[in-house]
Amino acid sequence: MKDIKHGVVFFRLIFFLIILISSVSCVSSSAKKDKAQVVEQLIQSRIDKQGITGLTAAVVYGDQSIVTRGFGLRETVPEQLPVTEHTLFQIGSVTKIFTAIAIMQLEENGTIDLDADIRTYLPEFHPKSFGTVNKEITIRNLLTHHSGLPSAYFKDFTLEAPDPDAFMDTSNMLSEEYMVWDSGTVFAYNNSGFSLLGELIGRVSGSTYEEYITDHIFTPLGMHDSLVMLSSKDEPNVSGGFTRGEPEDLMWFIKDIPAGSILLSAVDMDTFLRELLNCSAGKSNRILQPETLLSMFSLQNMNTPLDGSFKIGLTFWIESQNGCDVFEHGGTIPPFYSEMEIIPEKGIGIFLASNDNAGDNDQLTSLTMDIADLLIGKKPSPSSPLINTEISQETDLSDLAGYYVNGGTGIVSIENIDGVLTGRIPEMDVKSPMKILSDNSIAFGDTGLVFKPTTDTDKAVFLCYMGNYFMGPVSAVSPEPVSSVWRQRTGRYEGAGFIDAVDLSFDEKMGVLTLLIESETDGNMRFALTELSDDLLKVQGYGRNMGNIIEYSLSESGEILKYGGCDFVKRN
Repeated sequence: MKDIKHGVVFFRLIFFLIILISSVSCVSSSAKKDKAQVVEQLIQSRIDKQGITGLTAAVVYGDQSIVTRGFGLRETVPEQLPVTEHTLFQIGSVTKIFTAIAIMQLEENGTIDLDADIRTYLPEFHPKSFGTVNKEITIRNLLTHHSGLPSAYFKDFTLEAPDPDAFMDTSNMLSEEYMVWDSGTVFAYNNSGFSLLGELIGRVSGSTYEEYITDHIFTPLGMHDSLVMLSSKDEPNVSGGFTRGEPEDLMWFIKDIPAGSILLSAVDMDTFLRELLNCSAGKSNRILQPETLLSMFSLQNMNTPLDGSFKIGLTFWIESQNGCDVFEHGGTIPPFYSEMEIIPEKGIGIFLASNDNAGDNDQLTSLTMDIADLLIGKKPSPSSPLINTEISQETDLSDLAGYYVNGGTGIVSIENIDGVLTGRIPEMDVKSPMKILSDNSIAFGDTGLVFKPTTDTDKAVFLCYMGNYFMGPVSAVSPEPVSSVWRQRTGRYEGAGFIDAVDLSFDEKMGVLTLLIESETDGNMRFALTELSDDLLKVQGYGRNMGNIIEYSLSESGEILKYGGCDFVKRN
């Protein structure tokens, strides 16, 4: 069976190479110079417009480097220091691509099997389950964020001092948590799942995660600037962070190193992009065999209705731009943001990183797409599907009005306010007349938020998008009877860490217990809850931030709610 699989991959590779050779021609030096100048002007104009303090960029076109440099400043006090091509930027979750490549190397040499249960290699890993939830999780599930583990997990997210081994206890930490649904059910972005993969790498390779990434990716490619993690706050040549020029505190040290701690320079970004493009074209195998990299680009979630039109390979997100397949990933570790995309059939690679909250992922994604448009040659955009605004017909109101919940928005109400269908998300300060689109999607005014109807699953009524970004399924809030036991436990519970507090309350209008998550770092969000027992509640809905099981207990400190791996103590 394995030989047949490799044979299929081989012929797919040959077909891919034929397309590639026919579509990518050598870029002349003059054309390269012209493209570089236009791209640099575009980047600089966007930096000036948004007030971004510093940005580092690597752009490859026709398999040749056309931009490898820094823009703006890496420090403003006590003196202004420019971003150079060697300045290091935190790249956040683009780190996951390096972790995934390490996993694929171990699969190539026969050390692991992507379709084996992770407990084959981490036998002490035993998450709890409620009801009939299946606890089997494959490595493939983890690579695609379909593990069924709670995605809202914040225990020890940031650390006071560097600890390269803290994540090596992830299997034990997650064994204290409940599975939220069967693996493979829905995409739910999960940092702790990648820490579990990092623990696997450290366990089976005989090296630490840091040693493995350095020895098997950085060193073979000559990525001499790169760091797997910060070892101190005095690390030389690391950019500071800002909000429109004003210095910001950094997330210096995080527990989930395999999910988001790597630092890269423009020079090393360029090296990495060119290797991915050369490998995908069958011209290099320094870190992976070409067929292995192509398998990472293959669609993994084609039979997952709750994922809607969202496409993911083995960690690479799959998009389409101007008729070309795009393989990409972004990263966020405020105030640092990054976006990476490669378009193999055009020999294009783009990697941008910002050191400023003004240059967040929305801005970098837009800039990355504009650069790709310049290099590919932009095609006309389709006309807007908008056919009505401010829907007020009684039939539409009766069909759509109600309460909904989504992992990116929390609870959403759609109401008839003075005859106008209006969407409200109080925690996000959204109150907007709805617009209906030609595909029967409903848009929240001009916010970019869109609910698209789905009939492919009984677990959701809409799929939520912010622009082109998939935010997960939208489920109708289910009113639930609440026992007197839980009514007595309502109130504010405070913690210390990434989440400041949670507020448990009963909403009479919706007829459901709700949990308000309060985070100065990440904003507030409210979720609907279902009572499972006298000690357990479950967050309603599917996707990122959904499904978490909340545990109640008593301790010497008082009444405790455990949510996202963290304990919160009741204060009123």
